Amino acid sequence: MLRVQGFVAVAIPWIVAAVVAPGSWTWGLLALIVPLLFAALHARHWVVWLAPVSGVVSIVPGVPVWASGIVAIAVAVVLVVRPPATDGDGITGWLSSRGARWSMGGALLIGAVAVASYGLVQVRGQDAAFDAGQDAAAEMWAADAEPVPEASEETTVSEDPSIVDESGLVGQPLEVQEEAAAPVKPPFAKLRFVRKGTDEPVVTDRVLYVGPDVTERGLAAGPGHYPGTGKPGKKGNIAIAGHRTGWGSPFLHLDDLEPGDRIKLTDRKGVRHTYIVDSSSVVDPSADWVLGDDPLGTGEPTLTLTTCDPPSVNTKRLIVFATLKKSVPLKGTSA
Repeated sequence: MLRVQGFVAVAIPWIVAAVVAPGSWTWGLLALIVPLLFAALHARHWVVWLAPVSGVVSIVPGVPVWASGIVAIAVAVVLVVRPPATDGDGITGWLSSRGARWSMGGALLIGAVAVASYGLVQVRGQDAAFDAGQDAAAEMWAADAEPVPEASEETTVSEDPSIVDESGLVGQPLEVQEEAAAPVKPPFAKLRFVRKGTDEPVVTDRVLYVGPDVTERGLAAGPGHYPGTGKPGKKGNIAIAGHRTGWGSPFLHLDDLEPGDRIKLTDRKGVRHTYIVDSSSVVDPSADWVLGDDPLGTGEPTLTLTTCDPPSVNTKRLIVFATLKKSVPLKGTSA
């Protein structure tokens, strides 16, 4: 039973930390403390120095989830294959007793379930905030709210530190401290993905309302337009970022797009711009060349979509490039 409890003590906190908030110091600390507590309470001091490795690896920025997972498994194996400490007198003897092990194992399990439940509630809250933001954007769109003023030509993507991270491309926020609210600005455009040769939706079956910026609060309510990049249907490159996981996960299946698929972007003037997917790429966060005026070097109007890759990890960026095919004014139809 002790071996099972040892595995639970290491594996569950790490899994919860990796899934709920990879790279988060708060959740990584959980993965650090619980194995330490388990080792200490069982008087297995020779493995205490191993337990912190799992937590430390899980919170190092840029380390993929699978790497911290391997470390956690290694620590779990050590806890499982070694016999428990020898019974002794006093507190050490009690901690090695069957009753103590059952008590501590139950406490650890209850704690893990509580943490997992909290994470689930947090994710549901994020999705609810996303839905509320999209509903508010739809209402403003239907009410024909005033268009968002165009950004100055001198504005660049890197001038506002709230828009991009230090590396240049928007990354998925690891922790959003402020509860997302309905967007205070009217939507910039609306977005729809269609499989080539059909009218079948791909990526998502819903119309996504795109916000006018890529701040944390803005992206919590839906995809956002990088200020300083192009405008729909115009020459240059219009760039849009969106969450891969959390906050509605609008770009979770962005990797389902194939060359030839259509991306329909409707602007506030009622013009639908159809872009044809050209290619996709996984790049480092520092690859801000994808936000340039002509990332494909074709001289054609371009649409660039960015999100995190792989899902739930903040180490890479998935980029989808598309080229404008046509722009058609709409007459009271949806995107």
